[in-house]
Amino acid sequence: MSIPFPVFYTLLGNLYCIVAFYYFQKIYPIRTNKIIYYGYLFIANSLVAYITSTLIYPLQMVVVFIFTFASTMIFFKSSIQRKLFASSIVLFILLSSQGITNSLYCILNDMPFNVLFSDIVPDGNYVATINIILSTVFFLVIIIVFPRKKIYQAMENKYILNFLSAILFLYVIFMTLASFIYYVESTNIVIPIYHFALTSMLFISYTILFFYYVSLDSTSKLMKKTERLETQLATQKNHYDQNMDYIKELRKIKHDYMDLLHSLEYAFIDYSKEELKNMIDELLAKTRQIDEEYVQFSNNPLVDSIILDASKICKQQGIKFHALIRIAEDSLFDEDDICFTFATLLNVSIAISSLPSDVPNEIQLYNKIQTSWVIVTCEIFTSASPALIEDKMQESEFNQIIKMVQTLNGFVQTDNKENSYQIKLCMPKKEK
Repeated sequence: MSIPFPVFYTLLGNLYCIVAFYYFQKIYPIRTNKIIYYGYLFIANSLVAYITSTLIYPLQMVVVFIFTFASTMIFFKSSIQRKLFASSIVLFILLSSQGITNSLYCILNDMPFNVLFSDIVPDGNYVATINIILSTVFFLVIIIVFPRKKIYQAMENKYILNFLSAILFLYVIFMTLASFIYYVESTNIVIPIYHFALTSMLFISYTILFFYYVSLDSTSKLMKKTERLETQLATQKNHYDQNMDYIKELRKIKHDYMDLLHSLEYAFIDYSKEELKNMIDELLAKTRQIDEEYVQFSNNPLVDSIILDASKICKQQGIKFHALIRIAEDSLFDEDDICFTFATLLNVSIAISSLPSDVPNEIQLYNKIQTSWVIVTCEIFTSASPALIEDKMQESEFNQIIKMVQTLNGFVQTDNKENSYQIKLCMPKKEK
């Protein structure tokens, strides 16, 4: 495809590249700051635009794919499969927009494809420009229709990622091979019509598949979230019931305290010193019992109820339990994610503590709030084998916590020490 190198075409190519990579950096964390990120994209894509303008089609698409994949390898902190998927999406949209635009142009002007890619067509640059604009519009539609959180969650589902990646790869190969039809020297108008129908069908069918599976994953996530909220509601109800019992006991204490004051008022008349001492000792015992039963583990009521529920399970199973958590006001996690994190962390800790061990089982949960980071530490004292511990970790929803933390540019550390297993969640705070 012999296209000169006009400035406006290069700028439009940069616009498409930046729109695409803007969306990707919202989904996947990047390794560097945004100034370097976008500066590289602008300079490198200008060079790619110049190189592709000197190449025939579809070698242009090969260069675009290599550039896109190399850029994802340089900047994105994600798996190779996700990087390949992102690169394939960029190429797929380009192939689709070019197939649709080129076919329509030839159909409307009653000309064969091979004439379009020759120098005798004055509108060649115009058609190429429309291709880039249409590609950018397609990507903007994706940004509007699919929020980044939904896309990220869907791409974390291995089944959906594998299926959509396989279909996308086949589509890209098929559309690339189909583009050789541009060089067929035939004036038959059926060929552009056929190519337009084929490209449109492939683009629409993949869009429907993509939308369906992302929506399906969102529905599945919503159902799981609903289950978590129901569990959380039950935990809060237990917490509320305990607080109500605490209030009732305090009212009893108040009543007994008033009785004691009245008794002291008439002490020298109606009671002996021994009887007064017994009354005071009984009141003190009730007060101490109330203090022993009421324990506050966190400054957040929801997290406190989750930890309290876990402490009761530990008490039933004979596991020593200590916890002190202070939730930072400038945490990047929303309240639902915070509750899910601590519930999952405690569930997996209790599961590990239930494994056969030669040392007394104990769980310690605490956190440190630093200037830029919140570090949550959970230490489980056990002599269980690392293999059994790893099995328990895999059976739980702990991997979801890892993904949530990594989404916020945080990280998770696990350390299998002698007679203990330590989990650390390191999460950045909001920038002030």
